[in-house]
Amino acid sequence: MGITYYRYVNDMSMSSKSHLDTATQTKVIGMVYGMLAAHGLRAARHKHQVFSASQQMIATKLIVNRKPSLTAAKRSKIRAQVHQLEMAAADSGVSEIELRELANKASQRVGQLARFHKRSGKSPHPQATEGAAHQVKHSVEIQHLGC
Repeated sequence: MGITYYRYVNDMSMSSKSHLDTATQTKVIGMVYGMLAAHGLRAARHKHQVFSASQQMIATKLIVNRKPSLTAAKRSKIRAQVHQLEMAAADSGVSEIELRELANKASQRVGQLARFHKRSGKSPHPQATEGAAHQVKHSVEIQHLGC
């Protein structure tokens, strides 16, 4: 059949370089469910998806058609989180704890973005990002001084 099986923790994926007709797909899916049942396991049928080459193929929350990448919605959420951090850094009423939490979350997500999208992981406006980082640092310093 020429099917390749992948597994990451509890996510399973199968792929083929050639088109599989519906009967073959049904047979393969049945074999996988049978293999799981034989080992006392059950698949979450509501998570079961079949993709064709012309569609976005998503596995482990990543697009996997050509190379792993984040979905446009995920990238948009990361940009929004960075913007939220920049706005919070400019707001003198935001506490140090809130800024640190926002900075930690944004940093983790930007790191994920940089792993999959080299260009997007770098700020197109480095001075803006550096300015926000300076504002966060300055705000934290002011709060440490008790101002």
